[in-house]
Amino acid sequence: MQEAAARSLRRGLERLRPLAKNKTLRYGVPMMLLIIGGSFGLREFTQIRYDAQKLHSKLAGKIFAMMWRGINAQGSGLRAEGAWSGAAAVLP
Repeated sequence: MQEAAARSLRRGLERLRPLAKNKTLRYGVPMMLLIIGGSFGLREFTQIRYDAQKLHSKLAGKIFAMMWRGINAQGSGLRAEGAWSGAAAVLP
């Protein structure tokens, strides 16, 4: 039983030997897989990049709105005295 399986395996490998020597299959197929796989990978990384930019712009807008509300609540504009008084308390 094992001898028959070994013979059929050898016969199958002998049939595949000419394909292994074929340069198109040896070099072309891996190259095509690399090109196609790279395009899918590039698409995913590009999507991550644009999602991060969208999130960053939303957060920047919210931070700007909070700062604007804080400036308007304090008075007509931003004053340097308030900023320096907080910094002076931190510095020795």
